[in-house]
Amino acid sequence: MFKYNTYSNLAVIGFELGGYALGLWLLVQGSGYALAGVLLLASVKIQAAYLFHEFAHGTIFKRAWANEWGGKLTLWLTGNWMGFKALQGNHIQHHVKKADFLVFDHAALLEQQPGLRKLIEACEWAYLPALEFLIRFESSRRALATAEGKARIIFMLVSRGALFFVLGWLNLLSLLAYFIAFVLMIHGLRFMDTHQHTYSVHAPGSFVPEYDREYEQTNTFSNYFSRWPGLNWITLNFGYHNAHHTKPALPWHDLPALNDKLGIAHSRQYLPGESLLYAFHHFRVARMMVKGDFGNPCKANEFIGASGVSFLNL
Repeated sequence: MFKYNTYSNLAVIGFELGGYALGLWLLVQGSGYALAGVLLLASVKIQAAYLFHEFAHGTIFKRAWANEWGGKLTLWLTGNWMGFKALQGNHIQHHVKKADFLVFDHAALLEQQPGLRKLIEACEWAYLPALEFLIRFESSRRALATAEGKARIIFMLVSRGALFFVLGWLNLLSLLAYFIAFVLMIHGLRFMDTHQHTYSVHAPGSFVPEYDREYEQTNTFSNYFSRWPGLNWITLNFGYHNAHHTKPALPWHDLPALNDKLGIAHSRQYLPGESLLYAFHHFRVARMMVKGDFGNPCKANEFIGASGVSFLNL
């Protein structure tokens, strides 16, 4: 059934299903239990996003349909309203074209709407990821243009509405706790995505120049946590990003070995995850309006990074 390391994948899937259920139970208990539930749910959701990434590359199950259904489940766990195949196709283009793709030009929109820009900047300053909410809203609005998209959004509204109704009925404050876990998930995903590429950014379907392998590796950065290796498990080793771009079909548990073989840890492409904390914090507002000038990746505290380039957006 499993394509590669059965025990590693079973452990991850078990953590996802068991952790989500336990996290919800902890939320409705309130008090200190709710705090533990928030942290557990945030971890589960972050890992679910990277498990979707593995499903999109077909590294978990032998059958394509099994990877697709696994991917759909992880999208539900992350609260994502987009279709698996559309997100998969968009991410594969990221590898093939060696470019990043935006849902829409949010910087241009915010330049045209100064009131909206001030509101979102204020939210981002307070660590409320309003830009992500705007991008997800735009993605959902565009999905309504197709019958499949409408059906998917109706399913999400009904299923998640039922979940939130039950949570609110059991403990009204659990809804706030769930929202906090969702926000923490977004920050976790952002932290990984923001500093992994200095690619050119394009609209989906637009013309992209042909870039070679050297361009790909030069503009790709690895931000795994060498001091806290356990954090790499939560992100399914996604921080070994140069290794991933060298062999996109390599499963998550084999990336550290390839990373060592490539010597990434001793190259300019390695930016230890903890060294990027300052830049992630300091440029959290300015990053919204970046249009190609990502700062200086050679100095972690001057690396502004990109926004809106998550593989969960379309």
